[in-house]
Amino acid sequence: MSDLTKTISLASRMFSAISDGTADYVEQRARFYRLLPGIDFPSDWDELDLDEKTKRLDQLDQIAAGN
Repeated sequence: MSDLTKTISLASRMFSAISDGTADYVEQRARFYRLLPGIDFPSDWDELDLDEKTKRLDQLDQIAAGN
């Protein structure tokens, strides 16, 4: 993993830790990952519920951190 990927993963995990579970926090985490070249979100991302988005971002954090 690149340093940028690891940095974005860390920022996303930090946002998750301080999150109050609102859509704003989840969307900010997604914006971090959209900075990475080659990362595409599904076309139905906006239709997913908050729990599903959070689950997917948590999984992406794990992958990006190299775990």
